[in-house]
Order: sequence, then C-alpha cells, then structure tokens
Amino acid sequence: MTLSPDFTGLNETNKLNFSWFPNPTSDFLNVEVDELYLGETLYFYSTDGRLIKTVVLSEAKLSIDVKDLTNGFYVGRLANETNVVFRWIKN
Repeated sequence: MTLSPDFTGLNETNKLNFSWFPNPTSDFLNVEVDELYLGETLYFYSTDGRLIKTVVLSEAKLSIDVKDLTNGFYVGRLANETNVVFRWIKN
C-alpha cells in the first residue's frame, strides 16, 4: 500500500511508501518504509487511546513482535511531518 499525504488536493509528487502486514496478525506486524524515515518513531495505541508500544525505525523493513498484546484493534502513528495513521488487528 502506498500512502500519499496529499492534504491540499493538488497533484503532489511527494509520496510516502509505508506498508504494514499481515492484517490481521497474531505474532508479528511487518512494517516497510522508505529509508528516508529511518530514525523516526512508530507509536502504537489501544482503541481507548493508551500508548502501548513505541518502535524506532532502525531498518526499512521491520518485524515487530506483538504476541504480548491482547486481541483487538490497534492504531499506529508514524511521528513525523506526514503524521501517517494506520489501523491493524491483533487476533
């Protein structure tokens, strides 16, 4: 999946390549980003807004262990100027 932070409605060429899979997942959530975003932080929240996990993007492809989380819906946020938000399910 390619997300485009196109908030202006203009045809912008700046694209953010960001993907997460599998969704739903039970053990690991794989995240792939452009190398441009290495060093940025991913924040994971429960549906009630509690911060439950933070991960620094140290590699362009990461496998994040989510086995310790309870089953349910979660929200992830890439904390940078794009402020990408994504949802995923732990089952």
